[in-house]
Amino acid sequence: MAALPGFLLFMGSVLMGIDHVSTPAEAMYSGAENISREVGYIPALNWSITYLLLFPLSSYFMISALQGMSRALEELHRRGMIRSNGQIVIDPKVSKSWILGTKSRTRLLWIFAVIIPISYSLGEWFWNNLLRLFGGGPTASYPDYDWGLSGLMLHWTNPQKCLNAAFDLLAFCAEGALIATSFAFFVILLDVRRALTKSADQMYIVPDLASEDVRRGFEVFSSPLQHMLLSALISYLICYLVRIEGVYINTPGAASLTTFVSSLNLGQIVVVAIKDYKNLPAELLRLIDTGPYAFRGLLAWTISGLVSALSLIVVISTVRTAAAEARANALQFFVAGTTPLFGGRIDDERDKSKSMQVWPLAYIELNALVIAILVSFVTLYLYRIGLYFALLTVVVLLIKGSARIVKGVTNTG
Repeated sequence: MAALPGFLLFMGSVLMGIDHVSTPAEAMYSGAENISREVGYIPALNWSITYLLLFPLSSYFMISALQGMSRALEELHRRGMIRSNGQIVIDPKVSKSWILGTKSRTRLLWIFAVIIPISYSLGEWFWNNLLRLFGGGPTASYPDYDWGLSGLMLHWTNPQKCLNAAFDLLAFCAEGALIATSFAFFVILLDVRRALTKSADQMYIVPDLASEDVRRGFEVFSSPLQHMLLSALISYLICYLVRIEGVYINTPGAASLTTFVSSLNLGQIVVVAIKDYKNLPAELLRLIDTGPYAFRGLLAWTISGLVSALSLIVVISTVRTAAAEARANALQFFVAGTTPLFGGRIDDERDKSKSMQVWPLAYIELNALVIAILVSFVTLYLYRIGLYFALLTVVVLLIKGSARIVKGVTNTG
């Protein structure tokens, strides 16, 4: 279902002839050099690739994360980690409480997942596309002319302009759906903390001291949190495509996005990194360039930062906080009590409580996650760094792959 809008937009652009559109060379918005630019829908990767591939993929990881979180909360009950008055709570009340939600969560969902996305998307479409196509709205400048204003650039008839406006509406509705699902996803995930730490019936959480994993039961959150981080990574890629397209569309002189990227000569820096790395620092200075910064680029940077921050908050303030509280509850129990929590030797259970690791992710530490978030900020602001590392990664993988193939052929021979 998430791929349907992207598929309709892709096919619609082909049928309408705006899959590849060049600005007329004689027009003032073609740039000072009178260069005709490629501004079609398909080459605009922040639209075509995003809604055909990245948005559906992100939606898949979001759904997997939410389903996994529900199963993880139920697993806490099954493992006997949810207690009330010293007794194990079998009924999955924590999971039910999270799924049911609260009035506050419902209000937040209405604001961030309905009102804001609809207002922004429809407002941008109406003001910048619909009105402009029919001679109104703000005056269009050089960066404004793309597939969304094909009817204006190519002097279409009014019925054709209506089709252009309908296509634009679908595109902006898809954008609104992307923003809405992202906000809704994190609002619901952040509510896990309430379900875990503010449960009714005097319920409290303890670690699974029968588990040999150092996370003592909280390893059940590892999979949904990984899917959350994968979704955040895809959101970063979407924002990066928006950033690159914004730089291209605001830079006069480039005939296409491919020409623009090629003009940066990043391949030369890759060659220096591999063959003449001593001169690499001087070459890397060319990567320190912010380029023109349009509104959509700033919006992409802001959303990417918000998604990254919310991802970190979900891990630290939700699961990690609950794990730390569980460990504290167990240690307090052993100070006052003389019976084990899980039927083992009391000394062993006490030692397991003390050695418990509250960080729920095994494959990435907190410092590495923070560094990854900072790198995402930097590569969105200094966009050339992202392109350079992407190109360097591809070259290194090709070299290693070729070496393995040659080695395999040699061994076979």
